[in-house]
Amino acid sequence: CDIIRTFHIKFLENLEKKVSNWTAFTVIGDCFLELAGFLKIYTQYINNYNLSMQTLDACKLRDKGFKSFLEKQAQSAKTHHLPIDALLIAPISRIPRYVLLLTDIVKHTPKDYRDYAYLAKALKEIQAIALLINERKRAAESKDAAREIFVSITPPQNDLIQPTRYLVHKGPLSLITPSEEGPPQIEKVFVFLFNDLIILTSPLNPDKTYALLQKYPVVTIKLASLTEKVAQFKNAFELSISKGKSLLLSSETSEQKDEWISQIIGTNLRHDRESLMFVSRIIKNRASSKKIVNQSNS
Repeated sequence: CDIIRTFHIKFLENLEKKVSNWTAFTVIGDCFLELAGFLKIYTQYINNYNLSMQTLDACKLRDKGFKSFLEKQAQSAKTHHLPIDALLIAPISRIPRYVLLLTDIVKHTPKDYRDYAYLAKALKEIQAIALLINERKRAAESKDAAREIFVSITPPQNDLIQPTRYLVHKGPLSLITPSEEGPPQIEKVFVFLFNDLIILTSPLNPDKTYALLQKYPVVTIKLASLTEKVAQFKNAFELSISKGKSLLLSSETSEQKDEWISQIIGTNLRHDRESLMFVSRIIKNRASSKKIVNQSNS
């Protein structure tokens, strides 16, 4: 927070200098360009926001004196008569406001004016940063969700918590085991799809705890072709796990089925792309190391 505050004070001072000495040739786009290079630091604040609010709520429940102090401060002119919740959310809304402000300024700036290029570039960069921050926020939330899921599974799956693993999709499905001698066995399961892993669990109670049934790496999973076996079950789809092994699953609605199929295909594609990028980095690093060694030897 101190870093964010310090930089914005500098940003304000730079703008005030420009405004106080305004001429027909004054530019302010350079101030916004300088600001754009700094805004990525908001990522850490935004990623920690949910945890901060949970901690704040817990402290207010535990300590009545602390709660009373916050309520008193919310009536103070120093806080602009705002509660702490409103103050903590303010930095998160700052970047979208910069985008709106710059969009409006660019719209009303003639294209032949010397500041137009600076403003347009600043707008483009801040828009890209806003998108990046949103993506990192979603990724951080997915990783937090993954950690909560692994803790809620019996037996505990703490060993599956990985820094690069995040939740992609989850929901209830039916696991169908066809039988040649009678009706198929149908079991209600709750499935978690991660970027590199799929887990089938059995819900235990309303407290959202689950018993582990099966787990498979995404790299081993492929969406099987539609067969007569699949077609006889409503909203069913089949996942090929390995040679001779597959999972036959069904959802409540066709929309849910389509969503699962889309998420599984997308996860497969992302995993293949990430694996290819990882291999490419290894090859590039080895090539660089080999070049350095050759230069040293020569």
